[in-house]
Amino acid sequence: FPGAVDDCVAALRQVPKVLADLNLHPLHLCLAGDSAGGGLAVVSYLLAGDMPLPIRRLALFYPVADLRMCSGSHERFANGLPVSHATMNWFASHYLRTSEDALDWRASPLLSEDLHRLPSTYVATAGFDPLCDEGKAFAARLVEVGVPVWFDPYPGQIHGFVTMGRI
Repeated sequence: FPGAVDDCVAALRQVPKVLADLNLHPLHLCLAGDSAGGGLAVVSYLLAGDMPLPIRRLALFYPVADLRMCSGSHERFANGLPVSHATMNWFASHYLRTSEDALDWRASPLLSEDLHRLPSTYVATAGFDPLCDEGKAFAARLVEVGVPVWFDPYPGQIHGFVTMGRI
C-alpha cells in the first residue's frame, strides 16, 4: 500500500490515449471491480477525477470498502467460508504497511470525504461474506451524499460468486 492504488491510477490515466489510438469514442465507460478491485475502482476514479475520462458508471461487486474490518459481517463470518474474516486479515496484513493504513481512505474508501464525486454506482453484495455489511454501508453512504445507487444484495451467495458462473 499504496502500490496497487498507484498502479490502478496509472492504468486509468492511459484510457484516453488507448481510446484515441484505437479511434474509439465511447459514449459511456463503466469502471468495475470485484472485492479488492471494487475498492480500487472507487479510489482510482476519485484520484483520476481531474482527467477527461468518459467513465459514467461504477460497478462494484462485494467491494473492499473498509479495511478496518469492524462490521458485523466480519464477526458473523469469522471462519468457515472460502473468504472469511481470517482470510481478509491475511490479505490486509500483506497489503497494508501498518494498521494505521486502514484509516487512509485509499485503503478504506468508505472513509472518503469525496464520495459525492462518484458517478452512478452499482453495488452487489454476497450474503455469506465478511464484506457484506461494509458493501451495504458503502451503498448507503453513497445515497446519503446524493450519488445514484443501485444496490443489489445476493443473500444466498458467497464472496466471489460473480466469477463462479459454472458453479
